[in-house]
Amino acid sequence: SGKGNLYMKSQKTGNRFLALLLSLCMMLSMLPISGITAFAAEEETVISADTTWTAETISGNIRIESGATVTIKGTITVSGAVSITGGGTIARDAGSYFKIGDTASLTVNGITVDGRNESSSSSMFTVNGGTLNLKDSAVQNCVKSTTEGGAINMAGGTLTIENSTIKDCSATYYGGAVYLDSYAKVTIKSGTFSGNRTREESSYG
Repeated sequence: SGKGNLYMKSQKTGNRFLALLLSLCMMLSMLPISGITAFAAEEETVISADTTWTAETISGNIRIESGATVTIKGTITVSGAVSITGGGTIARDAGSYFKIGDTASLTVNGITVDGRNESSSSSMFTVNGGTLNLKDSAVQNCVKSTTEGGAINMAGGTLTIENSTIKDCSATYYGGAVYLDSYAKVTIKSGTFSGNRTREESSYG
């Protein structure tokens, strides 16, 4: 009958489609894994217990949980875009500091950075053309034994401070808290500076 012919034709068409779909699946299964691109969320390093960074290079997203302390020893070099969050504490040992070069950026969000009044020849954050963002954080007790910028020294680059506190920091000369050279750019959206000073009477704090 006409209906029977129509049904058989549709069934053949369906069979051809199924065969084509199976062939396509077989072709995809033969592709090398390297030819397939996967998109995944960027991983986060979580620190939930006291730990120490010794002359390390840091990268990516780092979360220091509340109650945990990361003690830094030596130069901590920032590579690429780094974010440190979480509510924990970063504490200085001896002359340690963060080094942020011209291709690097560091965002510190919700962290207490404590210099513990350890004397250092370097500012806690030494920025050489890079970017430093402080948000909802505190930087305190940073002592620079020489020159400028007890907490932050900006040799060029960009500094943004938002709802953060810099307190009880000192340097020998200019900028007990922050020193900016003529090429640096700074934006202060909100925050508190208190108890910062220079140790030479003829200097500016």
